Amino acid sequence: MNIYDISMEIHPTMQVWKNREDRKPKLTITRDYQQGDDGRETRLSLDMHTGTHVDAPLHFVRDGKTIQHTTLEQLVRPVRVIDLCGVKDRITAENLKEFAIGTGDFLLFKTRNSDREDDFDFDFVFLDGE
Repeated sequence: MNIYDISMEIHPTMQVWKNREDRKPKLTITRDYQQGDDGRETRLSLDMHTGTHVDAPLHFVRDGKTIQHTTLEQLVRPVRVIDLCGVKDRITAENLKEFAIGTGDFLLFKTRNSDREDDFDFDFVFLDGE
């Protein structure tokens, strides 16, 4: 099995939810040679919802499970990439019918959002509630 890293790069000017400055990652040098230290260390501070991430059920489900209940084996496995770049605003059940999605299929949706890293698109493509 080939493994592809599709993670966004984390940096202080990266795209974040609604372009909010308070959501951008902060890098703080906590130890440095110039301060007389014998090494350099940097603290990274960011929201759990930054960049490429997995939402725990608790994010949207009251009393849902936290991310500690998700194992690595649940996340690293074969995946089907479904190209939905033609979808304008929301992914509906109708958009997915042609793909014969089965129970337990692990899916990655490629949308017009996929190539955007500079700033937040307020008109992003999302999954419809149905």
